[in-house]
Amino acid sequence: TIMDVHSPYLVRSEYSSLFRGHPVREHSYHSEEEVTELVWGTYAAVRQVSHDTAHLIESLRSMPGWENTLFIITSDHGQGLDDHPNVERSIGHGHILYGSQLLVPLILYNPADRVRVPPGKRVTAKVRRLDVMPTVLEYAAIPIPDNAVGCSLLPLLTGNEVPSSLPETFV
Repeated sequence: TIMDVHSPYLVRSEYSSLFRGHPVREHSYHSEEEVTELVWGTYAAVRQVSHDTAHLIESLRSMPGWENTLFIITSDHGQGLDDHPNVERSIGHGHILYGSQLLVPLILYNPADRVRVPPGKRVTAKVRRLDVMPTVLEYAAIPIPDNAVGCSLLPLLTGNEVPSSLPETFV
């Protein structure tokens, strides 16, 4: 678990000034300083975490048995940045239900397993975080318990349709 993309932004010096000067919009409900710190801090933290994650993966790839490793990159929530300047409490997260806060990436990566995790495969179907556990269990050939909530998403990666247990709508 990486918490670096949460305030307070504790980014290393090589990242802290990368986005200084990046323009932010004037907000009706938030001060310029508040918006600027959030936007610049988030961008810098994401850049740092991206670099660190790549370094971690490269380090693990040098170890014996790495081919059996499924890397999963996701997030607990998105972040309202500069996208709704006229909506109160729209920066940050936890207060509104816009896609910027609800839609998060779910990246499955194993460069050694090009069959079950095809490189560059993009799935546009909406899925749930609760589907991660059954997906990992199926990937590891561990039986999914009958009382498990969620369903494996591996069929989506091999070109099959959305698993039948996914609802058509999410509330």
